[in-house]
Amino acid sequence: MYLIQNVHVYAPEDLGIQDVLAGGGKILKVGEKLPVEKAYDITVIDGAGKVLMPGLIDSHVHILGGGGEGGARTRTGRIVARPGDTVEITEDDRLMVNGSVVSEGDIYFSTPAYDSDVTYPLTLGQDEYFILSDYREGAKDSRQFGPVQRNQIIGKVLTVLRRSGL
Repeated sequence: MYLIQNVHVYAPEDLGIQDVLAGGGKILKVGEKLPVEKAYDITVIDGAGKVLMPGLIDSHVHILGGGGEGGARTRTGRIVARPGDTVEITEDDRLMVNGSVVSEGDIYFSTPAYDSDVTYPLTLGQDEYFILSDYREGAKDSRQFGPVQRNQIIGKVLTVLRRSGL
């Protein structure tokens, strides 16, 4: 198990500075000043100055808008960056947020930049989110139409069912 102490948590709302207990691939508890249980083998990690966004594991949302050739419509995407984050798409088609390459174990496509009005690095303003489609090549997402405003996010996907061979 891991206890990440004093980390800034967004899940997806801003929870502020918290401790996070994780084990078995799941977040077990979030709270202030969680005790280190001596009966368990817990690795303590200092999260001071760091940000933890467990919602990025699978933070799919429905958004209204995005425009493009089809006009405004509802789309589904993954929130990859939040207000204040800086987004870049590298020359080798990788997503970077706040200077770090984002490792997405369940994304099997490269993330190319598009020939659009979006310029990188892009720092998101208040209430702005950067949303990418899981199918990255040719998808209509924030690489094409830019950041999405909070009021354009109209729902959260509760589960994503996937089947191999589709």
